[in-house]
Amino acid sequence: MKYYRVQTTVEGEFRQELDVHFLEKYGYLYFPGQEREIYIVSNDVKSRKDLDSSLDIIYKNPVDIMTYDSISDKDFTTKVDKEKLGIFGYFLLDRPERDEKDVLTVDYGVFSELETIVSLDDFKEKITHLVTYLNHQNQMNTQIEKEDIFLIFNGGNGTGKKYAINFLERLFHLTSVTVDGSLFFLPKIDVKQFPVMVNFFKTRPRAKIEFLENLRLKESANICLIIANSATEAENIRRELYQTYYKIEIINFPNYDLEALTKIGVKMLTKRYIFVNNEILSAIIRDDSNCRDAKKIRHLAQDIYHFALASDYDFSDESLLDLKSFKPREVKQHVPPPNAQIKLDAMIGLERVKSLLKQQVAFSQLQKLRKNQGIQVDNFHKHLVFSGNPGTGKTEVARLYTDILYHHEIIRENKLVEVGRADLIGEYVGHTAPKVKRVFNSASGGVLFIDEAYSLIPESERDFANEAISAVIQEMENRRDEVLVIFAGYRDLMRTFIKTNPGLQSRISREIYFEDYSIDELYAIFQLMLRQKSYSCSVECGELLKAHFSQIIQTSHFGNARYVRKVIDSVVQHQAIRIMNHCNAESLTKEELNLIIGTDIELAVQDFSDINKNGNVIGFRMR
Repeated sequence: MKYYRVQTTVEGEFRQELDVHFLEKYGYLYFPGQEREIYIVSNDVKSRKDLDSSLDIIYKNPVDIMTYDSISDKDFTTKVDKEKLGIFGYFLLDRPERDEKDVLTVDYGVFSELETIVSLDDFKEKITHLVTYLNHQNQMNTQIEKEDIFLIFNGGNGTGKKYAINFLERLFHLTSVTVDGSLFFLPKIDVKQFPVMVNFFKTRPRAKIEFLENLRLKESANICLIIANSATEAENIRRELYQTYYKIEIINFPNYDLEALTKIGVKMLTKRYIFVNNEILSAIIRDDSNCRDAKKIRHLAQDIYHFALASDYDFSDESLLDLKSFKPREVKQHVPPPNAQIKLDAMIGLERVKSLLKQQVAFSQLQKLRKNQGIQVDNFHKHLVFSGNPGTGKTEVARLYTDILYHHEIIRENKLVEVGRADLIGEYVGHTAPKVKRVFNSASGGVLFIDEAYSLIPESERDFANEAISAVIQEMENRRDEVLVIFAGYRDLMRTFIKTNPGLQSRISREIYFEDYSIDELYAIFQLMLRQKSYSCSVECGELLKAHFSQIIQTSHFGNARYVRKVIDSVVQHQAIRIMNHCNAESLTKEELNLIIGTDIELAVQDFSDINKNGNVIGFRMR
């Protein structure tokens, strides 16, 4: 708003009544002052010529301007009587004074430190532009409508994001407040704070709207930081905000290279009054596989500080600390737990599956190493399809694969969330997407295993499965670095499922097919399951079982390892009857109590032969 005090040559009588129509037509307000004074309030800048020509509109008699001054809003509200302001000007008196707490001000002393920051070129460039923009706003004579500013930080751990947040706190004399979108309640941000939002896409729609509205209602300009987990997520956040806001910047935080890490280390040590040979420090960082980000350099600097203390280093002198005898602290690396890898390797059959999974792990590890070395790495999808018949080990392999991924630090949490159709499809319109979001929230940081994924193929026009597939694809894209998805089911049906939406095909790394077990492998599984139950079997059992497997393997009742488990349950029950019918069961030895013989196998096989004649075995596939 612009305020003017005008003194006229004569004291005239007003002829134009000040009302809504006058405001709409001429775009300004006028208020009488003392004697020949009149005060004008306008949204636009008014020159003396503009005001001179407009006075005829206000006064009945011709008047001329003697003096013309631009005044502040504070002067205006103190010079004009409250009674004269009326309903059009009363809001000016009710408004708080504009002081520094309502203005986003820049500490130029802190701003001068920007160029001394190691690396972070994108951050430095974008913040320089931001300060220029704010400076221009504050210097404008015309009041500009408040504009919210969104900064989206994209980068991995130890790439300087936390340092950048601390710098912004000092630059604007504000305090950052972490806002976790996955929580039910989001905090309100006061005038001396700015939010740092994480889990943007986990935020409930209503909570997000309320949070952004609270920001908008703040009198001062707002800065809102949002942390993205990937470049794709950062761009998706920008697109969503761009529907309502204009001032949005994505700031990328790439991995530090060796030169930058060395400079950071030197800077940290200098603050502790420790001086070192830069080349020696660079060699230490280069040879230490742990020192690949700023967080690890901070730990290294701490170790060197304690080394300096133990070496009686003179902190008051600027002499170089001798690092020849310094050895970085050994950090135990996460290695695949013997149980997970050994169990996977020990599983009977599945040689092709094991080979492909090792390729997946090796590729993920290599990409991580290349990224740590500052090499540009393309984002790639790790999502998989496990296809095959029931009982081929898909779920068990998924559990072991999750364990291995976690201990290679490829996923953040050692968890596998298993879901099916009922967990993903809603009961009414608008219910499906929130269900899918909750499932992905529960799997965040780990692996999501969608069993019988082909059941998501829509069965009718009223089926919400289409909505579920679209929601799954959206979550896969938004959380590509957060959740690894494994779709599982029959091979043919899974291929049909993948073809239902092109978005699925483009986001799946590969299909891993679990072949049916051979007869020899089925017998080996039988022996393994028996040993796990502390049983053993006589020689004739092998031939009896292989003959049975050769007959059942081509029927609709065959379920691979699941079928073997059913057979074992029947065998041990018949063995129990045989033992307890023994005339003197208590006199039997431990070996005899645990021995399965041919008779037990024959009776169990007969049970399944009877079932084959009467109907299907529950839980087994139909060919």
